[in-house]
Amino acid sequence: MKTSPVTQPNFEEALNRANTILIQQKCGYIVTVTNKDIQPKEPIFLQLQYTDKTTRNIGITHLVHLIGNHWDAAPLETIARTTDQLTKAILDRIALFFDAERRKLYIDEFGTIFDFKDTKIKIHENKTFSINDMIVTYLEKPLPLTQLKSESIIEFKQMENGHIQFFDQLDRRTGKGIFMNSKGEIYRA
Repeated sequence: MKTSPVTQPNFEEALNRANTILIQQKCGYIVTVTNKDIQPKEPIFLQLQYTDKTTRNIGITHLVHLIGNHWDAAPLETIARTTDQLTKAILDRIALFFDAERRKLYIDEFGTIFDFKDTKIKIHENKTFSINDMIVTYLEKPLPLTQLKSESIIEFKQMENGHIQFFDQLDRRTGKGIFMNSKGEIYRA
């Protein structure tokens, strides 16, 4: 695994700490990553590796907090997680994944968790999806559900104006919210 030249947080150290805890608790698995190159503001894809070497994708984490205005331009040191925070985020993701399974929430092949609530959704064979019999599009093309990612659970919330918000409890970046209008078109706000 190659990491970018960022001194904090130390992802490899956080991963080692999380695995030490998992081994001490005799969970029967460790956590690994599927990314070949880890970038500071890009998602890190997590995977459980069991003692028999089988794996399960369990979603993502980030080296940084997903908060604030002008997040894309924010200096890394102003939004970076500490190694301890990153270790906790990894362990929290594992717990959230198993809780979502217990609650029978929809989990895609990358481990992204969805709570559709009462939304009438259909996931098509090609991974695109429809809400209320309308194909969901982004930039005039059908959007695969697998394109949506979250460290948390993506909740589908009906808004008063008829739009649907794809709500993420952890992502608090200004202007990064994802919504669908009444025509099935995705927009950010």
